[in-house]
This record gives sequence, C-alpha cells and structure tokens, in this order.
Amino acid sequence: MPELLRTKLFIPRPRPGRVARPRLTARLNAGLNRKLTLVAAPAGFGKTTLLSEWIPQSPRCVAWLALDGEDNDPARFWTYVIAALQEVHRSLGVSALAMLQSPEAPTTAALITSLINEIAAFPEPFAVVLEDYHVIDSQPIHSGMAYLIEHLPDNLHLTITTRVDPPLPLARLRAHNQLTELRSNELRFTPEEAGVFLARAMGLILSPHQVEALESRTEGWIAGLQIAALSMQGRDDISGFIEVFSGSHRHIVGYLAEEVLNQRPKGTLHFLLQTSVLDRLSGPLCDALTGESDGQATLEKLEQTNLFISPLDDEGIWFRYHHLFAEVLQARLQRTQPEKVTELHRLAARWHARQDMTTEAVHHALAGADFDLAAALIEEAAGSMLRMGAIASLMRWLDALPEAMIRTRPRLSLARAWTYHLGPALSLERADGWAQLALENALAAGSLDSSLSGEIAALQSMIAATRSESTLSRDLAHQALENLPIDSPWRSAVTFCLGTAHVDAGDITAAARAFEDAITLSQNDGAHYIQLAAAAFLGDILVLQGRLARAQAVYGQVLAWANPDLPQKGGVMAHAGLASILCEQNQLDAASAHVQAGAAMVQNVGGAWSAHVLDRALARVQLARGNRTEALAILERSYHNGLRAQVNLVVRQAAALQATVHLAQGSLDVAAAWAATSGLRPDDAAAAHPGWWEVEYLALARVLAAQGRQKEAFGLLDRLLDAARNEARAGSAIAILVLKATLHSEFGLTNDRQRPLRQLEHALTLAEPEGFVRVFLDEGDTMRALLVELQSTLALRPDEGENRRIAAYAGRLLAAFAQSAVADTRLPSNLIEPLSERELEILLLIAEGLSNREIADRLVIAVSTVKSHINAIYGKLGTHRRTQAVVTARELGLLPA
Repeated sequence: MPELLRTKLFIPRPRPGRVARPRLTARLNAGLNRKLTLVAAPAGFGKTTLLSEWIPQSPRCVAWLALDGEDNDPARFWTYVIAALQEVHRSLGVSALAMLQSPEAPTTAALITSLINEIAAFPEPFAVVLEDYHVIDSQPIHSGMAYLIEHLPDNLHLTITTRVDPPLPLARLRAHNQLTELRSNELRFTPEEAGVFLARAMGLILSPHQVEALESRTEGWIAGLQIAALSMQGRDDISGFIEVFSGSHRHIVGYLAEEVLNQRPKGTLHFLLQTSVLDRLSGPLCDALTGESDGQATLEKLEQTNLFISPLDDEGIWFRYHHLFAEVLQARLQRTQPEKVTELHRLAARWHARQDMTTEAVHHALAGADFDLAAALIEEAAGSMLRMGAIASLMRWLDALPEAMIRTRPRLSLARAWTYHLGPALSLERADGWAQLALENALAAGSLDSSLSGEIAALQSMIAATRSESTLSRDLAHQALENLPIDSPWRSAVTFCLGTAHVDAGDITAAARAFEDAITLSQNDGAHYIQLAAAAFLGDILVLQGRLARAQAVYGQVLAWANPDLPQKGGVMAHAGLASILCEQNQLDAASAHVQAGAAMVQNVGGAWSAHVLDRALARVQLARGNRTEALAILERSYHNGLRAQVNLVVRQAAALQATVHLAQGSLDVAAAWAATSGLRPDDAAAAHPGWWEVEYLALARVLAAQGRQKEAFGLLDRLLDAARNEARAGSAIAILVLKATLHSEFGLTNDRQRPLRQLEHALTLAEPEGFVRVFLDEGDTMRALLVELQSTLALRPDEGENRRIAAYAGRLLAAFAQSAVADTRLPSNLIEPLSERELEILLLIAEGLSNREIADRLVIAVSTVKSHINAIYGKLGTHRRTQAVVTARELGLLPA
C-alpha cells in the first residue's frame, strides 16, 4: 500500500481571533462519557473549527483522521484509523495492522475484535476524531464501524464530523444514552458570537443592530458570515449591503463567486482557480500547476487573510481549502476555463508521481484522463497492493481505466486476474481467463520477461490448486519458481502451492520438502501466514506417515509462532490437527477444547479448507461420542461452504464422509447414491496415488462391500495399501488394514479366519508405537471381537517381546472399548427379545470356550440343535460370530465381566 499521508493525521490548530464557544466545548467534554459524539451539519457550520478549539481543553488525549474519497477501501480506511491510534501510543493496533498487511485478508469481525482488544488493554482514556465521514460510502466500512461502536471499550470515545447522518446504529445509541449530537441549530453563531467573530476574525466593527441583522439573515451560518464579511471589506455603505444581503445558501455561494472572488487581485484569483483541483496544497505542488514560483508565499498570504484555507501541519508546508470554497472554485474553473481542468489534473499527477505519492498521482491521472500514466502507476503498485490487501482500491482504479487498455497491457490483465482470485468477487473462471489473456498478450507483444512469466504461472498454479488440478498446479508452480526472481515475495506462496500439489499427487516426500522450503522462504520474506500454513500442512503429512508425536510437536510450534491476537488459517489448521490427534488417542475432551479454540479463530479468518479440516475433526469427535446426527449436520455445513467457495476438494471430502456416516446408520441407499454420483471407480488409476482423495476411496470401499461387491472393495483396498506402503504413509496403511480386517470379518469371500487376524496384527504393529486408538474403536463390535480373537491367538505363541507388546496393546484397546462412552454405536440398545434359559446356558458354555460338539455332549443334545440355538442367540444379540456374541452379552450384563 502507498505510504501514508501524515497530513491526514494533523489536528487543525485553533485559528487566531477565534470565537470561544464554551457552551459547545462543555457539551463535547460531557459527551466523552458516552460512546459517540456526532457533529452533523452542512458545509460551513464550523465543525472542524469547533473541534480544533475543544481539543486543547479536552481532558483526554485526542487523535485525528481527516477522511477523503480514497478511504473507501476497507484496508486503507482501517490502516489510517490505526495510524491515528498510534498517534496516541505506538503500541495501539499493532496486531490489527499486521492482519491488514497480510495477503490472507482478515474478516471485518477479526480485524475489529483485535483492535478492540488492543484498545481495551491500553491503560489511558483517549478519543479519536473522524473528520468528513460523509465521504465514506463503503458498506463494509460502515459495518466495521458499527461493530466497533457496539463493542467500544470504555477508554475510547469516537467523534465523527459529517454533512449527513452516517448509516450507523444512531437510534440504538440514543436509546441507551450513548450518543451526543451537535447539529446545525447548536453550531449556528448566536448574535453575540457573530459580533465577536466579525470583529476579531474579520476586522469589522459593526453596531449591535447591524450584527443582529446580519446574523438573522445568515441564520448564524458561519461560512455565510465569513463570506459577507469578506464582501463588506472596503465598502462604505455597510448598512446598505446588509439590507440587500440574503442569507440563503444559494445566494451566499453566488456572492462568494461573484463578489469575494472578483475582489481578489488577478494573480490571486488565477492561483485559486489553478490550484482548486487539489485536495492538499504545498508551495512546490502549486508552482507545478501555476507555472510560477511563489506558491508558498501565496498560501501563507491566503491563510493570513482568512480566505477559507487551513494548514495541515505545524511546519506550514501543507494546506487545504475549505470544502465549500473548493467546490465554488472548481465550479468557476469548469465554467470559465473548462479546457484547463484536464491539464491541471495531469500536471498534478506528474508532480505526485515524481514524489512517489502513488495514490494521489493515480487519482489525478484518472481525473485528467491521462490513462497511460495511470496505467503505468497501477502496474507498478499492483503487486504491493495485492500483498497488503488493498484489493478494493486496486479494483476501483482498474474499473476507471478503459477496458481495452486493461486487455492489451499484460500486467494490468494480470492485476485484474488477481483481484478475481483474491477479492470479494471470487471467480476462478474469470481469474483464469484474465491470467491467460495476460500471457497471450505478453507473448504477442514480445514482452514476456521471466518475472512476468513467473507471476502469471504463480497465479495459475494457485487457481489450479484451488480447483484440485494437482498435476497442472505442480507443473505451473515449477514454472513459476524457475522464472521468478530469487527475491520475489511470491516464491514462498508458490512453494507452498507446490507442496499441496505434491500431496494431491501422492508424493508425500516431495510435499514435505516443499513445505519445509516454504517455511524457510516465508521466514525470510516475512510472509507469516505462509509460514504457519506450510507448517500446519507439514503436520498433516506427518499424520499420514503415522508420526503422531512429531505431528503434535509441529502443530504446537505453529501455535507458538502464531500471534494469539492475529488469527490466521494456519492456526486454525493446527488446532484442527491437534484435535484430530487427540481424538485418535481417545482424549475426546482435550480434542474438543482444540476444536473450540479453532472455531473461535475460523470465524475471523474464513477459508473453506481451514473451516473444513476443523469441521472434519469436530465431526469425528461427535461420532466418537455417538452423536451421528450432529456429525452429519457439521459435514453438511462443510459441504455447502466448499460449494460457495468453489473448493472442490472440500465438497468431495465432506460428501464422502457423510456417506460413511449414512452407511453406519444403515442407510445403504443414501451411501450408494453418493457412490454412484461420485465419479469414483474401484479401478481408477488415481487410486494408485490417492493423495487427498484417499478419504473418498475408503468410503467407496465400504459402500462396495455393503452392496455385496466385496471383490471390488478388497481389490481397491489392496491398491490403496500398496500406495500407502510405497509412499511410506504408515498412518494411511493403519486405516486401510483396519478396514480390510473389519470387512473381511463381516463380508469375507473365504472362510480363511486368519486373514483378518493377520491384517489386524499388521495394523497393531504399525499403530502401537504412536498409540492409535480410535481407528480401531470406530469399527465397533466387529473390531472388538477381532481383538479378543487375536489375543487368544497370541496367547498360543511363545511369550516373546513382539508378541507380548502386541497382546498388551490389544488389551489396552479392549479396555478402551469398555471405557468408551459409545463403545459400539451400531450395537442395539436392548435385546430384540429375551434369551431363553437354554440359550443363556449355551451362551455361558460358549464363553467358556467350548466347541459345538463339546456343548452338545455336556447338555446331551444334538450338534444341530446347538447350532440352531446359537443362530437364535446371534439374531437376538445382533451379532454374527461367537466372540462377538460373548462380548455383547457381557456388555448387556448377560454374562459376568
């Protein structure tokens, strides 16, 4: 963002000969105990003059911000507000300013919340004046101001000057006695004040009758009195002038144009008209427009004669005309010398450009239709504006240029593309179209240097990543890194994008390397948001690799790096990652705490992906607690967030996870409908390198098995397991092996009972060092029965270290099943019908480990009868195997624990 104008922060000095207005300054002081003081009146009623008189008498320190039309960019507006706060103390707004300076644009609520917290922590009371708030027409700014006022700390008071009432919650403030209002009626001069003003400020000694008549005709309008006084200077017939003088605003403006200006020396009038196009004036700037060299002296003379000019600094370098005076001058210039208006704006633009005052230069270049200069300035400033979040200003500048110029200048086309990618009017299609146009035009013009080529590829890589086009994103990221200068601030973002593309393509090793490089680059160039996000994604990779302890440390480092007053997406992802790990370790309360911490941040930073990973963790916690309805609602929210943000990966993952929950609820038709429309096939080539899509393929395998398509399901799982092994993703391998064991036990194609046990044992071997729990518990009763059976199998083996370790781990998991609030959410809450005495007797013998033949011999019944009773037991308990029946019966209290 261009450098700040310090003159906007200058508190106007009280004018010599000013009129003391103690009744109004007392009102202003009393208003400090309320939230807001509104000084609302048309131009010329002395709003600024009154406040400049009050500030030296105020019991509070006061900061000042003079607003103008350029401040309708929210980033610029709040940057200047913070600059005003830092006139009180340099510590105020530091975190909020860091948020504004991050390309990861904060939400209004996040920004204002940070600002409020910093203000509330400041020990001293103070006030801030926002002058000319009527120039603000940005609804996001109005919303932010309303939020600030609603939550305003007690130590801050706001004062707003405006010509019209702002769209702020004034009625509510009145109702709660939190608003002080000074309007035209209060601001008008009384006859006594008018007499003092005419005598002190304007050097006119009038009789009480003349003062009263003039005050009556102007209705106390201060600008009207000043105009009348200027018109009366040098007249002999003062009474006659007052007699014919009309107090209407229209007539007074006419007097100003025809009488006051005509009384000025020709050289002064020429100066006034030539410089009327300027919002702020300095001697050298005025010289550039007038072609003279007496600009500074003329400005000082105008100030001495009270001709509607005010200083903007203590050094007497910068001035401004009173708004009403400037409007009259501009109207006269347009009427008498219309051909000069464009030329004067162009001269002002060039002068400002030479001083590196980009915002002012662009303003005058556009006003003067010097589109070539404006375009060159915008091209130079666009990169820093994008990185500083000044999207609204950049969009407004581009909108003011001829469309044909934007289309034919590659850097302007690229700037337009960035605004569609980063701005509020998100459109990946338009962003991509403008980026492609920039590339084509640069190639056609032979102007595609390596830097421009790299920037275009960087944007296209990010667009492709958002669309989940991993191969294209990866190739474009490599292209960008080959062409971008070594010190380009875009390199860290592109390297981060490369990491996400590698994950998507299943190259976890390369992804980890890219994220580590992105962390280093971002630390070097100050891209804090990239540093946090890259580290959070690195933690996600470690989870895929099954390295939970290391991932936990990395997520913790992200939170240590993060500023608690500066919420960012990386912090949300770190909380989500920690919640997922803690949930996996069955520490559900601790997991919930991180979900809540992340939820407080995600409201302020937005972003479909960061919100999704948090929702995904929250849904898993809810499932672990048996709250399937709540989990489905969370995943539905994530799905729609992804649709709105056009983030395909979020949409697909949320839909797949919903299908998994529906399947667990017994809604096979809903899950099957998802599978049919997902576009996934068990023989997809992508399953060999699933990357982010593994969640979907695991859901598909479950659906296929439930549909009786076990061969396809197991074939898909075999391919996923091969990919996980090849890519050293132990975390993925554990999940796949657990699912294979569960499905083989429930839907096995053969009677090989050892197959699911071997798969389970392999999963336990991988999982035991890092303490995985929920991946087993979430499979419910089938997995519990398998663990019991595996324990029995391990008990028959030699009591060696590995066997003992796995048996002990299986025992801990069974204990977790018993302690879990919802050990198996698929278990019926009560029996379908009671067991008969014979069935209970047989159940006890099954628990003792007797075979069907041994039970038949003990009870003296046929083996076929034993089988019939056992089938009845299975049906009543909702189980399919002996071990399952025993475990379920113990939980229901039918057997001793």
